[in-house]
Amino acid sequence: DNIEMKGLYCSGACSYGALSYIFTYNAATNWTFSNLYIHGWNVVTDGNCFIILSSVGGTGTFTNSVIDGSDATGASPAGATCNAFYGGGMLNTTNNVIHDLANGILGYNAAGATISGNLIYNITESNAENHPNVIETLGAGTFYIHDNVAYNNVGESLMFGNTGETDYVWNNVWYGVLGNALEGPQNTTQTGMTFTAWNNTIVAPSGQSCIFWNSGDGGTFTAVTIENNHCISTIGTAFTSSWNGTTAT
Repeated sequence: DNIEMKGLYCSGACSYGALSYIFTYNAATNWTFSNLYIHGWNVVTDGNCFIILSSVGGTGTFTNSVIDGSDATGASPAGATCNAFYGGGMLNTTNNVIHDLANGILGYNAAGATISGNLIYNITESNAENHPNVIETLGAGTFYIHDNVAYNNVGESLMFGNTGETDYVWNNVWYGVLGNALEGPQNTTQTGMTFTAWNNTIVAPSGQSCIFWNSGDGGTFTAVTIENNHCISTIGTAFTSSWNGTTAT
């Protein structure tokens, strides 16, 4: 609690897991990181730079903290460096400010996770050509994603949909989207997915609906429910109505 972390350094393309401010090497539970100020890294290319890298099976909470890439140095060529969160023990991430990075909150956890109350902005193109996303679920679990505000971001605002995944998404605001809006599924041949979204405000990028099925990836959804959202879009379809054969409510 109440720790400033800065000065993380890597002179070239770092090897996986070699560069993190916080790295849960083995599975661990019931821990909390709070009120941290993490900034000021010097990384030439983000490659495998993770601010927080959590191990498979680990669970915990990261809360009331700031991850700030605006004063990062060393990038060559210029571009965002480091991913804020990544790993197999997706954390409960609540009430944080996350900005100026190559990726926001990414990960998976069979036990599920809560992502709430975060302010996320300026997730921009990586100089190592990693695909930038604001929030991305990577595996099975039940995820509660609510009361987040995200703006001026490249990539998917929310990338969801993996085999056995259930998502509840409510009271979020997404605007200034420079990439894609809310999109699922995550990859091809995914099955048994359930998605429910309500009370969100979404300003979609030009030519897109606000929440849509990724037809290129296919996948089978058990149920899709989209209610009481405010969609602002330049096209006539606010949401995808048929998710590869599953009719959305």
